[in-house]
Amino acid sequence: MKKLLISTLFICLIGLFDINAQSEKFQFISIYNTQPAQPFGKLGALFIKDLHPGIEWGTGKIFKKRKKHEWIWSNRVGYFYHRFVQQAVYINTDGRYRWRKGSLGIEASLGLGLLTSFPLTGVYQLSDQGEYQRKSIYMRLQASANVGLGLSWVLKTKMKSTKRIFLRYEQKIQFPFIRSYVPFLPYSSIMAGCEFPIHSKSKNK
Repeated sequence: MKKLLISTLFICLIGLFDINAQSEKFQFISIYNTQPAQPFGKLGALFIKDLHPGIEWGTGKIFKKRKKHEWIWSNRVGYFYHRFVQQAVYINTDGRYRWRKGSLGIEASLGLGLLTSFPLTGVYQLSDQGEYQRKSIYMRLQASANVGLGLSWVLKTKMKSTKRIFLRYEQKIQFPFIRSYVPFLPYSSIMAGCEFPIHSKSKNK
């Protein structure tokens, strides 16, 4: 498990460096609701069931661009709250492909991340006397993997640098959640947000 966490951290750190100095850069912010569910199992429930809110912010770069195709690398940090189970903060890096048709963008993504969770329920440990004793609040360092599908819309098509709004469905797997009987905890999320271009400042000589 330590090797997996170290490898995931290494991949996340790679994403912090520019792939191409001339790439188009942007930042984004989103809010989302999440539900524990089997992969792609609770899409409708994300709109009508219990609220487990989250928020994230990130930066990205378009490192390869064609007439209708874009390849994107992004890094994000976030927080979510799952009542009675856990709250967590995370960092994530992912690769994304976007197909463009006018103002519309259709996207698919794949990523890895590190997650620090804080249990919201009591944690007990069996003592040498055969009694369960409550442990103090603690945190767990874990890994996560995610795959996403989404739609985005350009707000101003006549400008070279544009803002986008997006709606994205994402399936995330958190591991190891509880080693003994729940090694993988799957989450489904519906995310809504906006991308803002980052303009580089040129220095006048």
